[in-house]
Amino acid sequence: MTNYYQEILSLKGQEVEYEPSGYGHIKMVKHHFPFSIKEKEFDYLRDLIIRYNLKSGYELGTGMGVSTAAIGLGFKFTGGKLVTIDSYIEEHLESYGAYEYIPPKLVYENDGYKSAQFLINHFKLENTVFPEIGWSPDNILGLLDKHLNSKIDFVFYDGGHFDHQLVKDIEIIAPKLADNFVIAFHDFHPDFFTKRVMSAIERVFKSPLKIAVPRPDGEDLSVIIKNK
Repeated sequence: MTNYYQEILSLKGQEVEYEPSGYGHIKMVKHHFPFSIKEKEFDYLRDLIIRYNLKSGYELGTGMGVSTAAIGLGFKFTGGKLVTIDSYIEEHLESYGAYEYIPPKLVYENDGYKSAQFLINHFKLENTVFPEIGWSPDNILGLLDKHLNSKIDFVFYDGGHFDHQLVKDIEIIAPKLADNFVIAFHDFHPDFFTKRVMSAIERVFKSPLKIAVPRPDGEDLSVIIKNK
């Protein structure tokens, strides 16, 4: 079986290159942030799309496109489509938390988008994955409608790790959800998933959340599966 994760790490000679973060992730050379998902999370997300034959997905938090490639490879197998959205503020500020209270800002000159586009091309996902620059919740519904003409049956959340932001991210997607769906959250940590966030999850998704890839193999990647 192809090890796509290690293949990404081995890629050389392109505009954006990759290296291990030292903590089990991939990062872009010359950048402190963002970090990618871990290898077992990569495989899990790809296989999750295939296992439930998902067709229409949304990723919040493209980063450098490693998770995008995992999800995209799954949708390529099922014949589905993925819209992936990021503001690229984390890369711009070289911080995963410094933008918590700043006004919405979209960063158009960044390496993360270039990396995502490169990986989309490398894995031949041009007809499967559609990367966009946007801010949640402001731009989300418009960008989804631009590419998808059906309800969404998959969401991967890896955006702002602040409870007030997570609530907005969760609530905005409610009208777009199909009857059956799979939701995945990265970094399921109590500092972010407060009672306020868990209440929003219960209200919008109405299904239990469970840890699928715990530490140290993942970053407590968690899922909600509503599939009859």
